[in-house]
Amino acid sequence: ATALYKTETVEKLAAHYLQLLESILRNPSATIAELGILTPSEKEQILGAFNPAQPEAAPAAAFHRLFEEQAERTPEAAAVVYENDRLTYAELNERANRLAATVRASGIGRETIVGILAERSVDLLVAVLAVWKAGGAYVPLDPDYPAERVRFMLEDSGAKVLLTQTALRERAEAWLGEEELALAAVLYLDDETSYSEERMNADSFHEARPEDLAYVIYTSGTTGKPKGVMIEHRSLVNTAAGYRREYRLDQFPVRLLQLASFSFDVFVGDIARTLDHGGTMVLVPKYDRIDPSRLHYWISQQQVT
Repeated sequence: ATALYKTETVEKLAAHYLQLLESILRNPSATIAELGILTPSEKEQILGAFNPAQPEAAPAAAFHRLFEEQAERTPEAAAVVYENDRLTYAELNERANRLAATVRASGIGRETIVGILAERSVDLLVAVLAVWKAGGAYVPLDPDYPAERVRFMLEDSGAKVLLTQTALRERAEAWLGEEELALAAVLYLDDETSYSEERMNADSFHEARPEDLAYVIYTSGTTGKPKGVMIEHRSLVNTAAGYRREYRLDQFPVRLLQLASFSFDVFVGDIARTLDHGGTMVLVPKYDRIDPSRLHYWISQQQVT
């Protein structure tokens, strides 16, 4: 079918087919999943040309430990800004520690799932870091989601604690219904009673491993029920190291304009691009995203880089 396929495409298909036959001859008892179709030159291209050796390996640590180290280096630098709210690295770290102690007391430990249902605010970063510091992993829940999607994600992920805001109390209670009985606790990020007096970083007993779960992102569900994708700390740390290397984030002050939805994977990428490098994350208010003229003015005022 020359109208559909180029000569080089057919030649590549033929090479893959021959490679598959050779794989079968070399190991007749292998399962199909164990058989390979890549030619030696393609393997070399993928492993070598596309993925050259890096000058330094990413740290073998959970992401929040890297943040804690950054907070020690730049305690007074602005970490997150939302309208008139601003937290320095020291303030963000301390507030996350206080919430993490409460989350741990609610039964959250290594790789336990916590749902975060919150509007855009500095509370989002406090909540994410607190869950990681407690050893758990979080599931982002957008307040604009339909109730049935929120309930499904909480049930499917096996979330044990929900972190939300008092302004969403009635909505959360209505959405949860009887499912609330399955949760160990519902904590409110803007309620001081949710924060303990433990302000120091957790000791090694609560240390998360690089292979521990960091968060679960759900697909849109357009082809059926949403599916949870599990991301480990080492993947996030490796991503942060890649951003630092490729974007040269250690060569200029980072002030990042944060536009992506909390429920989108890009939000975590924005955390990696900012908090691992002593930068400032500037959260755009939701209404600015539908008003281009206001957004343009707002960006100019925030001095983002």
